[in-house]
Formats: sequence, C-alpha cells, structure tokens
Amino acid sequence: APLGYGRDDAEERINGSVARGNNDLELVFDGNNNGLQVVGLLWRNVNIPQGATITNAYIQFTAKDAGNVNPSTLTITGHDSNNAALFQNATNDISLRPQTTASVNWSPANWTTANQAGPDQQTPDLSSIVQEIVNLNNWQSGNRLAFVIEGQGRRRAYSFNGLQSGAPVLHIEWQAAPLTNPNGLGAGSYVVMVTDANGCSVTDTVNIAEPTPILANASGNDVTCAGQADGSISASASGGTGGYSYLWSNGVSTAAQNGLAGGTYSV
Repeated sequence: APLGYGRDDAEERINGSVARGNNDLELVFDGNNNGLQVVGLLWRNVNIPQGATITNAYIQFTAKDAGNVNPSTLTITGHDSNNAALFQNATNDISLRPQTTASVNWSPANWTTANQAGPDQQTPDLSSIVQEIVNLNNWQSGNRLAFVIEGQGRRRAYSFNGLQSGAPVLHIEWQAAPLTNPNGLGAGSYVVMVTDANGCSVTDTVNIAEPTPILANASGNDVTCAGQADGSISASASGGTGGYSYLWSNGVSTAAQNGLAGGTYSV
C-alpha cells in the first residue's frame, strides 16, 4: 500500500525539529541543515490480523534524482507499538519512539536516474520487523504501522507531497495463523488437511448441520363482554431444538395465559 497522507512521511533534523510533508525524503544526510536526520514512515489501516505469519515485506521508494552521498548505510527499525501514533511537530518525535528489537541494514546502490522505482530503490526484506509488530498484544487488523530509518549517506526519494504516485509503497506478504480448532462456524462442509514433518498429507471432511427454523403459532379466545377479563391466549412452537421457552409482551413466560383483558399480545 502506498503512503496515504502527506504527513505520514516525516524528517527529524539534527536539532530535533520534525518536518512533515516535505517534497522529498533525504535518506538520511540533509545538506540544507548539515546533518544526519532520522526519517519516519507511517502506514494507516494495515489490514493484517494479529499473529499472522509475515513471509516477505519491503518498502519501494522512487528516486527523485541522482544526488547520492556515499557511503550510504542505513538501518531500518519499526516503531514498537501496536498502533503507531501519528507524527507530530514535537521535538525528537521520531527518534524518541521505542523501536523494535528487529532491525535491517541497507546499503543501497547508487540511484542513477530520476523517477526510478526498481530493485535499487527497494529495501531488503523487512518481514522480521513487521512480524514483531503484528505479534504484539492488542495489535488489530486496520491499525497503524511505522518505520524509522537512520544511518549515513544520502539517497533522495519522493515523498507523498513531492509526487503522490511516487510515494513510498509498503509491500507485505503474509499468511493467516492456522486455526487448529476453529469455532463459531456456520452450517456447511469443511475440509481439513493434516501434513506431517515429511510433507505427507491427508484430508478429511466434516459436515455441520443445522436444525430446521423455529416456527411459532399463537392463538387466543376473546373476552365475552366489554370490560371483562376472561380472555385467553396460548402459543406452541415447532422446529429448532426442543425445550422451548416463551415470553409474552406482558412479561408472562408461560405458553398459555387465562383471565386476560382485551388487548394485543405478542410472543
């Protein structure tokens, strides 16, 4: 998924001030401010369930130009949070965030042509970082996920505001955590495959049935004279699973009632 908002890429300068929504991302030497900065990238609505297995992950950048500064060695970590906070203008907002234990080093090749978005602009596999985050307690699908980039040298990439179509793209491949004993299932046929350590497998099918729908039938006898209370009502049921309970609109929980005044009763 590409970055969705201009303030979701941010640069923390050497003095700790944080700039959001610049026209480019300098990874990480900032010539204008004469120092190494810390870059933050955040994605919202990351639709990966808690505990999923991350098989591959990377960020695809698009080169803004060939303004390389070498040597370029970058370290990428994640914000160690189950729902990363949005970037703020507060001093050191990026560098002071707790970071994941997992980290990935990247020494990108020279970016030689503007608007390139190929292997040279693609980070190494970041699956260890993403895995650590989605394994956190209270991580939920749809939460926010953020990365922090530090190091030396420079590769200049487009930011969201610089070129929306060239904004960084987070690519994640994942598999849902297997359910050994699934529950909460509806009626239908379910096939299970069991595979052993040698790769041998066997399948079996389980059919879950459902009872017929519950049908209710209510009837009544009218009162004999106006103002009297000698009417009666009764209800019966079929289908579903036996052992029915009843609740009338007047709060009575028996199948039948006697001595009722005229009126409308529902069950």
